[in-house]
Amino acid sequence: MKKCVILLTALLCFVIFFQAAFAQDDYTAPQAVEDLVYNGTLQFLLTPGDNHGHSSLHFYYKNPFTGEWSEDPENIPGGRYPGEYTAYWTLINGDQDPNTIPEEEIRATEVTVSIAALDQPMPRQGLVYKQNDWQNLVDPENPGTALNGDAYYFRIAPETEWSTAIPSAIDTGTYTVEYILWSMENTPEADWTPDGSFDVTITYEDSTEEPTDEPTEEPTEDPTEEPTEEPTEEPIEEPTEEPTEEPPAEPEPVNPPDMGQYSRIPFYFIGDGTDLFSGEMSLPATGFPTRFNKPLSIQPTDITYESLGMRIQIPVINVDVELTGVPAVGSTWAVEWLSNRAGLLGKSAMPGNGYAMIAAHNHLNMEEMGPFGLLFSLENNDRIFVNTPDGGLQIYSVYANELLEPDDVQQMASIAQTVENSLILVTCENEMVDGGYMNRRAVFAKPVNFTK
Repeated sequence: MKKCVILLTALLCFVIFFQAAFAQDDYTAPQAVEDLVYNGTLQFLLTPGDNHGHSSLHFYYKNPFTGEWSEDPENIPGGRYPGEYTAYWTLINGDQDPNTIPEEEIRATEVTVSIAALDQPMPRQGLVYKQNDWQNLVDPENPGTALNGDAYYFRIAPETEWSTAIPSAIDTGTYTVEYILWSMENTPEADWTPDGSFDVTITYEDSTEEPTDEPTEEPTEDPTEEPTEEPTEEPIEEPTEEPTEEPPAEPEPVNPPDMGQYSRIPFYFIGDGTDLFSGEMSLPATGFPTRFNKPLSIQPTDITYESLGMRIQIPVINVDVELTGVPAVGSTWAVEWLSNRAGLLGKSAMPGNGYAMIAAHNHLNMEEMGPFGLLFSLENNDRIFVNTPDGGLQIYSVYANELLEPDDVQQMASIAQTVENSLILVTCENEMVDGGYMNRRAVFAKPVNFTK
């Protein structure tokens, strides 16, 4: 009897030990899936755990989006896009649901899994400045590989708008291009972390060789020979003939319209540009008749334009012109003589330092369109660029395009003053029979990036 008790006790201990050992070791834990490569579909990050038929062991997987645990192998965490993921699994011994257990008490296992990209976008190399030529910043032969309705989105930092269009630039400088791979059905959010980024630089062409050759050869030969012979013949004959013929052919001067008794005002005041909206000025008349020729008056000597060393560029309507300072005269601005230039109007702030109003003609004569002839076609998010004298670049984005009455300064103010440092472009629109213009077209743009 005593031997039977001893045998039963030993057998019971063995069974308990066997069950404990079996419960702890006789299962296959989930493993990270290795060598995953982006293929445009959702891929499991873990292999499913195997309890080897023991109903008391349960594997649960955490949904990375909802935070809920599920025992269903179909809910194993997955990833679609290239990147590094963290997946969680846990083993429950018994019938308890981990969703009912406080999170801090769950003994979960953290697994890191990576999905590699097929081909990522690559930067263009060796870009050299070309006048009026926008250049792509991404290598066209290596734009990145996207599959099954996905696409690479790009932006030039620190802009916050993602686009599938490859970014481009026209001016010299270094640009930081960020990219992210995402579905074409949903644009990435502005605050999302990009998959990667790179810098692209546009430089001026090196011209240190040619200038060193020509100045040493030609200036030493030509000035000693030709200036001694030709200047004595041509300058003496031509000045005596042309001045006597041309002056009579010039149109008779016409007084500048709507200016009255004027006194010259500096083309701009240092300030924030709010004086533009005081109500004392009417919007400038910036168009010439397209039905008949109208002689342009001679520009008075006391109404001069001031060189700013700046340019304004609007690529979508093919504008790249000099920006000059225009004085305020009486209740308007002396814009008649701008020709194929744009004018920063008196009382404006300098671009980037407050409200800046820039005017240009819609037509120069019966045959030629002015710089702002297509201003009406600009749409939201179209880009406007201002090149500053110190080599900097100011980038603006259109946020409004309005047709106004010539004296509707308050309406202009109500739109412009919704955005700090607004840039306002103005021209004429809707020509009347007498050659004047019924309306003013005003485009409003906000600053998005200033670089030096």
